[in-house]
Amino acid sequence: MKLLSLRGFFVGKEVQMEQETTIKKRRLLVITVGIVFLFFVYAGHAQENKGLKARNEKSNVHVLKEMIVTGKLIRPTKQTGDSLYTGTTITKKGMELLGTPAKMSVYETLDILPGLNVESNDPYGLSSKDIRIRGIKGYFTGMTVEGIPNYGIMPIGPREDIYDMENIESVSLYKGASPADLGTGSGNRGGSIELRLRSPEDRPGIELNQSIGLKDFVRTFFRIDSGKLPSETKLFVSYSYTYANKWKGKGDLGPRDHVTLGLNQEFGDIVTVDLFYNFNEVERHFFRDLTYEEADHIDRHDNYYRHYNDELTSNPKEDINYYDYNRGKFINRDLMAIININIPGKFNFSLKPYYSTEDAYYLEGKKGFPVMGYGPNVKKPGVLRKIRDLDRYGVIAELNFNILGLEVTPGYWFESHDLEKYVKRYITTPAGLEYNGYMYYAENDGRGEIHRPYVKLSYELNKFKFQAGLKYFYYEEPASIGYTSDAALNLIEDPDISLSKMDYGELLPTFGIGYKLNKNAEAYFNYGRNYMRPYAYVPITTLYTMKKKLFKKAGMTL
Repeated sequence: MKLLSLRGFFVGKEVQMEQETTIKKRRLLVITVGIVFLFFVYAGHAQENKGLKARNEKSNVHVLKEMIVTGKLIRPTKQTGDSLYTGTTITKKGMELLGTPAKMSVYETLDILPGLNVESNDPYGLSSKDIRIRGIKGYFTGMTVEGIPNYGIMPIGPREDIYDMENIESVSLYKGASPADLGTGSGNRGGSIELRLRSPEDRPGIELNQSIGLKDFVRTFFRIDSGKLPSETKLFVSYSYTYANKWKGKGDLGPRDHVTLGLNQEFGDIVTVDLFYNFNEVERHFFRDLTYEEADHIDRHDNYYRHYNDELTSNPKEDINYYDYNRGKFINRDLMAIININIPGKFNFSLKPYYSTEDAYYLEGKKGFPVMGYGPNVKKPGVLRKIRDLDRYGVIAELNFNILGLEVTPGYWFESHDLEKYVKRYITTPAGLEYNGYMYYAENDGRGEIHRPYVKLSYELNKFKFQAGLKYFYYEEPASIGYTSDAALNLIEDPDISLSKMDYGELLPTFGIGYKLNKNAEAYFNYGRNYMRPYAYVPITTLYTMKKKLFKKAGMTL
C-alpha cells in the first residue's frame, strides 16, 4: 500500500489541474445545454401559440408528429469469423476519457480494466512501464496490430509505447485463451492485446491537440484527413512531438517524435487496400531503482526523491550513478498493408504483408563486471551499452467462408527475422568512460523463421454460440557465432558461447461455448493453450561467460 502512494503523490498536482479543467468544461457544457434548451423551449412555445391560433377552437386534441431517435451501439471488435467474444475492448470513446498518459501508451490505456496492474515512473506516459496481467509480467504478453505481431528482444515482448493512441480505434485484451487466428509474436502466456487502427476518415478534416503541464511537459498532436477523393482514395498524415523533464533528478523524458501515415483505396465493391506506416523515435533518461528497504520506507524524503547523480564525482564507483550514464534512445519503424477481397455470399480473403525494424541502445551503470586487460578474474565498475538491431518481415494470409451455417477461417502466418543484439562495456574512470570491448557479441548464421498455420470454426444456433480453433506454432532459431574480446580488445570467436540451430513446434488448441442471456449479457466457457517461445537469454550467456570454467568443470554447456 505504501508503494501505491508514490505515484499518487507525483500525479496529484496534474490530476488536480485536470479536475479543475474538467469542472470548468462541465460548467461550460451545462451553461451551453441550458441556453440551447431554453431556446428550443421558447421556439416550441412560439410554434405552439401559432398553432393554437390557427386550429379549430372546438378541438382540444393535439397530435404530435412522428419522432425517430437513432443511435449507434458500440460493441467490441471481434476477429474475423468470431461468434464468441472472450476479450475486453476499450473503444475510441473510452480512450478519450483516460487522459494524457493513455495517448502514448497501450498499457496506460488498459489500466482502467480489472485484473491487471500498470506501473509507470512518470505521470505523462513517457518513461518505461511494467504491466502484470493475472500476475504475469508484460514480457510474456502478446500484442498485435490488425493481427500483425509486435515484439522485440532484450527485453523480449511487445513495444507498447510506439503508437499515438489518437490513431488507434480500439484496444482489446484477452486475459486467457486467444483466438486461433490472433498472431501473438513471441508468445501470449500472459494474455493477448490487439490494436485496431483508425482508418482515414470519409470527410476531410484537421485534428489538433495541444497539452502543457508541470516539469516543462508539452505535447503537440495534429492529424490531417483528405476525406474520400474522386478516385475512391482516402489518406491521412499525423505527427506528434512530446517532451518533459524528469520529475525527480536531472534528465529528460523526450523528445519523442512520432509520424503515422495511412491510405485507403477501394477498387470497386470487391477489393480494398489499406497501407499504414508508423515511425517512433524517443530519447529518455531513466529513473533510479529503489531497493526493497528504500521502497518499504518511501515516506522518507531521501528515499522518495532518490535519483541519479546530477554531476560526475571522479569516483568510479559512484559515477556509475551519473544520470547521463543511464539513458536510452529507441527508434521503431513499421510498414504494413491490408488487402481485402470480399465476394458477398461466397468468401472473404485477406493478405497482410508487413516489415518492421528497431534500432535502439541504452546505457546502464553496473557495480562491477569482468574486464579485459587488468588481469584474470578482475571486476570493475562501469557502464554497459546494450544495442538492439532488429528487422522482421512477414505475411498473414487468411480466408473466411460459410458452409451450412458453419463459419470457417483458415490461415497462415509466416515471418522471417534477424534479431541481433550486442553488449559493449565501459569502465568508469576519474577521467570518464574507458572502452573495454564487448561483454556479449554474437552473429546470427542466417535468419530465424516462424510458421503458423491455423484454422478456426464458429457456429451460432439461436442463443448458443460455439467456437473452436487449432494452430501449429513452429519456430526455427538460426545458429549463432559467439565472440569475446581478448586483452587487446579484439574480437575472437568463442565456440563455448556459440549456439547451434534449433527448432520448436507445438499444437495449440482453443475451444469455447457461450449462451446469450440477453442483448447485454452473455455467459461463456473458454479453453486454450497459450505459449511462450524459447529465447536465447543474454544474461544467461553473460553469466556463462563470466563463470565458464566452473560451468565446464560441471559438464554444463550453453
